[in-house]
Amino acid sequence: MAPFDEVTKRGLLPPQAVLGGSVLQLLVPLKNTTGTVTPHVRLSMAYSCSQCMPAFEKELARAPSWVVVDLHRGPDPTNRVTVGARTHG
Repeated sequence: MAPFDEVTKRGLLPPQAVLGGSVLQLLVPLKNTTGTVTPHVRLSMAYSCSQCMPAFEKELARAPSWVVVDLHRGPDPTNRVTVGARTHG
């Protein structure tokens, strides 16, 4: 995600989207380190398998400093929930 003002300044959104107002439904308010809430736009989503994850994270680290990168690794595959299991004691 990137701040809306940076995205518009750098021309990363089509002018029709900005002028037409369709981008307003894509805005996400994020609070920065100073506590100020600024609108952000999700630029893209990407996925990676567990084998490629180290290289994927290295590439994400090369993003500009004004871009917010949010990683979701999903549930832990080793922590399985067993339904209906009984313990004897």
